[in-house]
Amino acid sequence: MDELPPVITAVAEDALTTGRKSVRIPRVGVITRGERRRVWALGQKREIVAESFGPDLTPAEVARKHGISSGLLYNWRRQILGERMALASRAPPSFTRWRSSRRRVI
Repeated sequence: MDELPPVITAVAEDALTTGRKSVRIPRVGVITRGERRRVWALGQKREIVAESFGPDLTPAEVARKHGISSGLLYNWRRQILGERMALASRAPPSFTRWRSSRRRVI
């Protein structure tokens, strides 16, 4: 009679529990960026794009070297090549002869 009944210390967790307080909320890890967005000058972009067309490194290696994503590098390539193609395909400006707007009155 000196023996006490066994104490149950483990709590059963049921996935189908509907009580708000009984459901455990998983921890969420927040990943923050260490730095703000960088602003690239047009000259820097052109140098990086020119390097990506070189024979020494692949575009992905150039992007990794400069700490940018390869997608950003390809966007810069498209923009810079698009500017050059637009300038090359554009017809040189033509100027009209200036005419006097005065009419002769007889």
